[in-house]
Parts: sequence; structure tokens; C-alpha cells
Amino acid sequence: MSAKRNGSSGRSTIGLTLVLLVVCAVLSVVAINLVVVPFFNAANQPATNSGSVPQIAKATATIDFEEGPPPPGTPTGEPPPRLPTPDRTRLMRAPTGVVPPDVPTLEPTKEIDSVVPTFAPLNAVAPSGEWITYKDLNLGFSFDYPKNWHVDGPEKMNKGNRVSITVRNYDDVMTKEDKTVDQLKIDIEALDLPDSMSTLDDWVTKYRDPNIVGLESSVSLTPIEMLEVNGVPAVRWIQTAEMIPQGNIIVGFVKDNKLYVISGYPATSNYISTFDRLISSFRLP
Repeated sequence: MSAKRNGSSGRSTIGLTLVLLVVCAVLSVVAINLVVVPFFNAANQPATNSGSVPQIAKATATIDFEEGPPPPGTPTGEPPPRLPTPDRTRLMRAPTGVVPPDVPTLEPTKEIDSVVPTFAPLNAVAPSGEWITYKDLNLGFSFDYPKNWHVDGPEKMNKGNRVSITVRNYDDVMTKEDKTVDQLKIDIEALDLPDSMSTLDDWVTKYRDPNIVGLESSVSLTPIEMLEVNGVPAVRWIQTAEMIPQGNIIVGFVKDNKLYVISGYPATSNYISTFDRLISSFRLP
């Protein structure tokens, strides 16, 4: 009986031991899930807010929209100093129209159209002792003029088969001021006599009649002087007006249905004798 009791007692002890082992194993699993696993998760992740949205990991780069994006890293691994941030309030401020003190103020410029170019006549010269001859190869007339004076032309126009030549004793033609007594400009024009004219008298009558040519009331004409140019009858007078206050000498004559008009300005020039010598040297074809 005692041996049978000892056998039952041993089996009970073994069964109890197995139960205890199973209980320990279960408790170990539960302890691992409840304690060990959360511990490792907490060690590898940052703490969360009370809400359900997780925070961005600290290792993630963040952008400060007030200061701009961070500068790139350097080879040493240390970030360079951040560039100064522009003042957004100044950038967003509307322009006030006030010029900063360091900006130079520009003076307003004049309109180009309002500026009238002026070219003061230069180097008005007296006639030299040497004279040369100008000859028009088309119409065949010629005249003498001082070698040191300027000749412009000939300028030809189809209307009336007209030829225009200018002789002057100064460098520049354009000037804002009127001519001086040291200057003289001589214009020579040759053209076909208009159909409405057949004689020199016809031209004189029309040219001097204010009702025909529309001369202004301020225009004054001196009496006609008669002379000859290369044996051809000619007329001469002085015309004065607001635009020609010093007077313009007019000499006209007709030959072979061709009208020649020679004028000299100003009539007050010191070189009128040069004008007279040019007229006396005029030769017709």
C-alpha cells in the first residue's frame, strides 16, 4: 500500500510541475508582448501627441517658411551659416514714389522736335585775287567766281529744265541768325521761260505784281534798273521783306526762250562788287 501511495504521489508531482511550466511559458509570452516589445518600439520611435496623427521623425529635414530653406551641407558635414533673410514687409510694401537718397535725380530732357539746330557760319572770307570759271555743260552758260569761295550744285530739276547753282564765301549754309555784312550768297538759276511769257517784260510784270505772285504787303521793291549781261538786256532791283530784311538783289534776263535769274543776299554785304563782277563775267551760249 505504501508503494502504491508513493507512485501516485510521484505522478502528482510531475503533473503539477508540467502545469507550472506551461503557466510560466504563457506568462513569459504575455510579459514579452506587454513589456519587452513596447520597450523596444518606444526606444526606436519619438513620442506621439495625444492625437492620432504621428509626428515627423526628428531625422527628417524641416523647412522654416519664415526663414527660407536651409542651406546645403558642406563637405565637412557642418551646415554653412544661413544667408540673411530679406525683409518680407519691405518687399510687399507698395512703392511710395519717394526716390531713395542714393539714387541721382535726372533732369527732364527737352523734346527733340523743340530743339532747332543752329550752325553758325564759319570762316567768311574776302574774295581772293585769283578767279576761276564755272561752266554748265548742259546749258552752256558760264561765269567767273573767286577761287577761295564755295560752289554748290548744279542742282537739276525736271520741271522747266531748271538748273540751280550757289556761290558763297562761308563754310556753312544753315544758320539760325541772318547773314552778316561779311557774308554773301549768290544764286544762279536757269530755266525754260513759262508758256505764259514770251519776253523779259512779261516776266518782270508778273514777278513784281503782288496780285499775281502773292507778295506780302511788307514786301518793298526798288525801282527797276536797266543793264546788259553779255550783250543781252537785263533788269535789276532790290526786294526787301520780313524774311529778307537786308534786301535781296535780283537780276533777270532772257535769251533763246531761257530765263536766267541771278540773286545776291544780303544787299548790304561788303562784297557787292564781287556780285557785280560775276554778273559782268556771265557768258551765254
